[in-house]
Amino acid sequence: MHIEEIAKQVGLIHERGRAETVFGEPKTIGARTVIPVAKVSVKFGFGLGQGKQAGSAAKEEGQQEGVGGGGGGVMSVEPVALIEMKDDRIALHPVVDWGKVIKIAGLVAGIGLVLLALSSLQRRKGDAEA
Repeated sequence: MHIEEIAKQVGLIHERGRAETVFGEPKTIGARTVIPVAKVSVKFGFGLGQGKQAGSAAKEEGQQEGVGGGGGGVMSVEPVALIEMKDDRIALHPVVDWGKVIKIAGLVAGIGLVLLALSSLQRRKGDAEA
């Protein structure tokens, strides 16, 4: 793949991370209009290389000096909120990722248990010395 093709492919990834991706198409349901909102992140990576085939095999096969390259990117879209419009009111409703909430709660509880155990050990050590 040539540099021009890599640049073209990376450009296609970048084009998808636009405002239209963040703010989805409004949906009207009765008197309410709802607009989905998302977080978009785009990451890129590139690699280039050049080399020759070792020994006389390249001459036998009639190959030229090798050139290679590659590139890629990742785009992720994560829902974060809904904007609701009705009459003269606008409301923002966040999307809660309960999986993350549970993980954080478990982490906090685990740290609390470790601190409680350490505190208990220090009290026992203090009582034994007295």
